[in-house]
Amino acid sequence: MLTRLRVGEREDGFTLIELLVVIIIIGILAAIALPLFLHQRQRAVEASMRSDLRTTASYMETYYADNAVYPTLMSQIDSDLTFGKNTTVTIITAGNVPGTYCLRAVNPAASDFVSYDSDRGGLLKTGTACS
Repeated sequence: MLTRLRVGEREDGFTLIELLVVIIIIGILAAIALPLFLHQRQRAVEASMRSDLRTTASYMETYYADNAVYPTLMSQIDSDLTFGKNTTVTIITAGNVPGTYCLRAVNPAASDFVSYDSDRGGLLKTGTACS
């Protein structure tokens, strides 16, 4: 009687091989997606640095309109100016053409710095210093 009942029963579920194949596929997809995710995070940090430089340039121009000279220290600019997480913006004074300014943003999460040169038209390619 028991053998008749067991013959008619059907066991549902996955075999060990099927589960291993699924785990391997998920591992391959994760190996592909993780480097892409990390690269996107770095690009987001660099985009934040560029945004901070554009904002600082706007404050520099406002300061110039009020004082007829560009500031040489960040403390001279409005104290309401805030930057992205761990981003530091500095004013580069050495080597600038008179009547222009250069800004540099650095962040430990980024691979390189970003510069803004008013003499060369604004944002420069990542890692390019002001002239």
